[in-house]
Amino acid sequence: MGRRYRPRKKPLYKKPFFYKSLALFIALGALIYLFYFAPFLKIQKIEFKSPKDLEGKFNAYLPLGKNFFLVSTSKIKDKILKVFPEVEKLEIKKIFPNKIIFEVKKREPFGILYFEEKTYFVDGKGFVFEEKEDQVSKPDLVFRTSEIKPILGRPILKEEVFEGIKEIIDFLNKNEIKINEIILEEDKITFVCQNAPKLYFSNDSALLSEGKVLYYFFEKYFKELSPKEYIDFRFSSQENGRIYFK
Repeated sequence: MGRRYRPRKKPLYKKPFFYKSLALFIALGALIYLFYFAPFLKIQKIEFKSPKDLEGKFNAYLPLGKNFFLVSTSKIKDKILKVFPEVEKLEIKKIFPNKIIFEVKKREPFGILYFEEKTYFVDGKGFVFEEKEDQVSKPDLVFRTSEIKPILGRPILKEEVFEGIKEIIDFLNKNEIKINEIILEEDKITFVCQNAPKLYFSNDSALLSEGKVLYYFFEKYFKELSPKEYIDFRFSSQENGRIYFK
């Protein structure tokens, strides 16, 4: 019986598949090199649009020299906001191939908060964002507390309560009642006024309703009843649902 003829196999390097695979491997390697090591993709330009007093504070978080595609703007943003509570808003934009723009908005002081021997700035949302080493001369609005410890980077009160306080402040200002200070306690908020009695409110969501009663009381009864020492608007905490004054 004769032997069968078997054609000889071509070497691997002579097959078209080999050259296609090699070309693909080289192209992939070139892309990886371009992605990770290409000089023109390294961050070289950083532009700041921010208040002057913040310039230079973010140097430790600048991604100079890092690959454009590997820079995570969200991680940089989170780190900066945690470290700098005075920053209210931060936008970071990457501009291909090697530029980043920082747009920073700083919190504006709404009032001064005194706690023990320390002084803090509070913004319009009740956010405690800066501790002052020295006393602030002639602050427009003073908050004082001995019971609620301020924490930098956190609000001093619940958002809805602070919004209610702002509405009461606006009302008193429109009625030319000067506020000397606002005392924050765990269960009570006291407005100490220069040309009016002290005003007591709850330190919870009930303050929103109590503020409306304040407006009505001043419109209908304030001049007639002429309270001199205080008006307690915490009717929701009273058994009979009344306000008290003296």
